[in-house]
Amino acid sequence: MRDGTLANPAVTVWRDVSSARPTTDRWFSACLSKSRGLENGKVDGKPALKDKTEDALVRSREWLPSSTSLNVTAQAQKPAALKQPPDLDLSSEIATRLNLVDREPVVPSQVTAQPKKSVAESRCGQEFPVLTKEMLQEVSLALGQKDPNLVLSSAFKLRITQRDLATLSDGSWLNDEVINFYLNLVMSRSEQDGSRKVYSFSTFFFPKLRGGGHAVVRRWTKAVDIFLYDIILVPLHLGVHWSLAVIDLKAKTVKYYDSMGQRHDDICSLLLVYLKDEYKIKKSKELEVSKWVVSSLKSSEIPQQNNGSDCGVFTCKYADYIARGLPLTFTQLNMPYFRKKMIWEILNQRLL
Repeated sequence: MRDGTLANPAVTVWRDVSSARPTTDRWFSACLSKSRGLENGKVDGKPALKDKTEDALVRSREWLPSSTSLNVTAQAQKPAALKQPPDLDLSSEIATRLNLVDREPVVPSQVTAQPKKSVAESRCGQEFPVLTKEMLQEVSLALGQKDPNLVLSSAFKLRITQRDLATLSDGSWLNDEVINFYLNLVMSRSEQDGSRKVYSFSTFFFPKLRGGGHAVVRRWTKAVDIFLYDIILVPLHLGVHWSLAVIDLKAKTVKYYDSMGQRHDDICSLLLVYLKDEYKIKKSKELEVSKWVVSSLKSSEIPQQNNGSDCGVFTCKYADYIARGLPLTFTQLNMPYFRKKMIWEILNQRLL
């Protein structure tokens, strides 16, 4: 009976709802009497045509849900429920279509258990805070500015123009200014939270280091002792691709994060050599590099992009989550949302 085919629908329904309330029994009894009258060629004492008999049977099949007799009996207890489907909460679907929340589609009939949030997530608030109508209007207004040289945000000795901000539009490649500004916001938040001390080099640091060694970038840390931090972020621009190296001074690791699954242990090794040279100057002693581990994260271990334009956003979000001590739970589906969120954060100079 799962396919909804009934040899005699009227009789089957009469058997299924035998335990229903009297009012329901009388309703089905009337239907049964009418159906039997149709079979005899009369309805309420009046002649009936064969095609009307078939119409009545078809209507009875359409009215009944294609389900087991148990479901029919259960629904017969509440006739009102059969007249119209229960109200569905479409807020999640609407939010998804408006690109306010990007997530996998959820079938309304399924009940999905919500994963328990970690302590870190609870402390840091929602992972995907909703962007309000006013916030989205602010984003649209900024992107709609006609002058590409108009400065829309200024902080950390950096200026973000309309041209820079436009690189956060869907399908565009992020530039150095946007990534450097965003990583400064990550550092600023860590100073306010006081949970993890995070330091980030600019996107121009690694090309200098690779081209001339520690001597070329020695002055970059003249006013800062990087060994007082827990995490050091090193954004990397390799040709036309953005990625991230992370130095964990407590765990004694140098790891490489790439949204296209590439491996660069050589970059991690070069950064470890830099640490050794920097440590000798700052601390006047040798860094025990034998206790350090360098590695590249596998594509199966971290979120991966499936297009050719989101590597910069992935790099920023790696840095954001790692700085907060959160697992990397985002996906490619979240990128349109992250782009809008990053625009608002840069305009307001704070992370949500």
